[in-house]
Amino acid sequence: MLNGSSSSIGNALSSPFGNVLKTSVEGNEQRKYYKALTLSGITYKIEDSVLIVDVSKKMKPFVAIIRDIFEMKDGKLWLNVQWFYRPEDIENKVKNVETIGARELFYSFHKKDVPAEWIAHKCIVHFITTDIDIPNRKKHPGFIVRKMYDPNSRRLLNLNEEIYIQYLKDEINHLIEKSMRRLGITCDSLGRNHAAAADKEVTKE
Repeated sequence: MLNGSSSSIGNALSSPFGNVLKTSVEGNEQRKYYKALTLSGITYKIEDSVLIVDVSKKMKPFVAIIRDIFEMKDGKLWLNVQWFYRPEDIENKVKNVETIGARELFYSFHKKDVPAEWIAHKCIVHFITTDIDIPNRKKHPGFIVRKMYDPNSRRLLNLNEEIYIQYLKDEINHLIEKSMRRLGITCDSLGRNHAAAADKEVTKE
């Protein structure tokens, strides 16, 4: 559920936070890049996971990672976000999609520029490999990502597949490592879960 009404989303004022990291020119527009922004008194930074709402369309909010924050010449702030697919987004594209329910999202390398005012709120996304137990919802609320969806081949791939080129593999490993630290999980070289007992489901979801 969204924190805030849809009428307030898109109308809030945003402002850059910190110094300019770099500048670039896209067509006739100069962009100034920042590491963070403030929106309705909340600071959002690069690599935060957020819920995005396009108020111009009657569609379900989507979850994304902030990859860039930039200011256009007119002073408006924009985000470059990397979004996730929900199971229902790909059910007509991938056969026999097995999911763990509404918590599951699929990672992708799909990026898009959106207005900063489309941010609804922050959210938590846990990246885990398929050999790791699903974190307990009560102890570790948030979305779960175990696989990546490739829209070109219409395939679901495990996060630890060896087919990714190196910089994409590094990107995924970085997200997994952050999640493992957050969840308090350590794994040996074989990927065995050493925190399984701590995160066993107490009650069925």
